[in-house]
Amino acid sequence: MVKIAQDGPFTLFATDKPDQNDGAHHKYEVSTTEDGPLCAFNFQHGPLQEVGPNGAPDLLIAKALHNRASHYAQRFGGEHNHAATDGLKIYIDACNARTADRKKRSVEGTRDA
Repeated sequence: MVKIAQDGPFTLFATDKPDQNDGAHHKYEVSTTEDGPLCAFNFQHGPLQEVGPNGAPDLLIAKALHNRASHYAQRFGGEHNHAATDGLKIYIDACNARTADRKKRSVEGTRDA
């Protein structure tokens, strides 16, 4: 287990070893020292065409965060809430552009660059 980040009483851990192919962690847990594990989540590990669905795609997690940030920006306004929404939108747009490019080159869902 590797500590990734701390935010007040919350700690984010990577609970797996980095993947030998891409060097990324794919399993995470949010815990507190008082309550222990609160939630765990797995990211997609490997290309869909090769391994099938086995975790949440990065883009869907970003869309969930964007949904929450948009709610706060609409409800409370504020420069920081709008900046968070804008930043997540930039990430989502970049992911969609990357996917469109990979589909155009017929490499989407594979390990090919």
